[in-house]
Amino acid sequence: MDFVKRNMVFFGGCTGLLLVALFLAVLIYFESGKLSKAKSQVSSADGQIRDLMYANPVPTSKNVKAAEANFEELKERLVEIREELQKGAYLETSNDGVTVISSILRYISEYKKRLDKHINANSEPAPIKVPDQFAFGFEEYFGSMPIPEGEVVPRLDKQRQILSYILDQLIDANPTSIQKVKREDLENPKNSKAFQIDTGISASVPGVIDTLAFQVVFTGYTPSLRRFLNNLAYFQLPVVVRSVEVGRIGSEAQGTANKIFNAATNEDTIDNKTPIISEIESIFIVTLEFIEVIALPNTEGEVSK
Repeated sequence: MDFVKRNMVFFGGCTGLLLVALFLAVLIYFESGKLSKAKSQVSSADGQIRDLMYANPVPTSKNVKAAEANFEELKERLVEIREELQKGAYLETSNDGVTVISSILRYISEYKKRLDKHINANSEPAPIKVPDQFAFGFEEYFGSMPIPEGEVVPRLDKQRQILSYILDQLIDANPTSIQKVKREDLENPKNSKAFQIDTGISASVPGVIDTLAFQVVFTGYTPSLRRFLNNLAYFQLPVVVRSVEVGRIGSEAQGTANKIFNAATNEDTIDNKTPIISEIESIFIVTLEFIEVIALPNTEGEVSK
């Protein structure tokens, strides 16, 4: 103790240095934590910068403007799609039964003449065959003339107009014959023997989307089917292909369109020169559905967000 008392200044200085050392150690500890955190943030920022540098597209001002322009184009396309889905509403229909029946009879007569005078792609006469007393879906009105009444009248008129569009595309595809044209029986909806589309593939939604189903059965070759489907794809009216069945003449249609398309492009050959399987005439059953949007939700507010 005497030694300490005699060297108070020395020991006081040592104590002060020790306290300073402890303070610096604590300060270094906290600062090292901040430094580590800062390094982590810098590393994360570097990673984000690298991601942005190699992003596709790179978010430059030019690409941002391009994205904005693309967004505006998509909005315009959405409006076009909505208008296309509502095209059915623009078909002018009549509520007068006599007028509608007259239009149906004229429709039958005109298409018979068109098939008889049909010219193929080579500008050669190529009449398209149909069964006797064929009425293109309106066989009920071929011999007699029952006058429909009520709500079914404008829908019958709409069916005639849609079938005219379908037949135009089919005739343009140059089939060899048209065997059947089927439509939903609007006059007798409870007729179990009438043509009905499978509800599993129908787009009908009560109160929102109204549909009218049709089916055409025709014969021809693969190009005729392909051209018919391509014609419908132009979407001049919202008519959608729901199913395609393919079979040989004289047998029940079976399989899908893919099979006959593959058969046309994957022919077996001898020495890769002479085909040993030539394309044969087939029968096609195509089920179609006309879609008419009754109430389309307004999505403009969602799109603009």
